[in-house]
Formats: sequence, structure tokens, C-alpha cells
Amino acid sequence: MIEIDQLQKKLKELQKEIEEFQNNCSHRKTHIQAQKDNDIRIVCVACRKVLGWPNYNELQKWLKK
Repeated sequence: MIEIDQLQKKLKELQKEIEEFQNNCSHRKTHIQAQKDNDIRIVCVACRKVLGWPNYNELQKWLKK
């Protein structure tokens, strides 16, 4: 069984790798997505980084889908 310290170390390394990938992403394609806490955000399709909040018109269009 893997100890919790080893799992936390792996998690930290993966989080750093994800952060580097997201920082190097051009965020060319985005979409609106509901987050785990039901907050609606604009997210990059390629790296899944949260980029901001949709404006009123974007939100209304997304709600009609």
C-alpha cells in the first residue's frame, strides 16, 4: 500500500505539470461550463483552465442550449 505522503507528493507533481501545461496553452477555443460548485465559467477546451465569467449575452445563449 502506498503511503499518503507518496500520494500527496505525486498529486503535487501532477498539479504543477497541469499548471505548466495551462500556462503554455494558447486558449484558442473556449466554452461555457458549469463548475462543481454550480458556478458558470468560461473554460479552455484544450487545457480546461477557468478563464473567466461569461457576460450576460453569452450566459443567455448558453442557457438556451
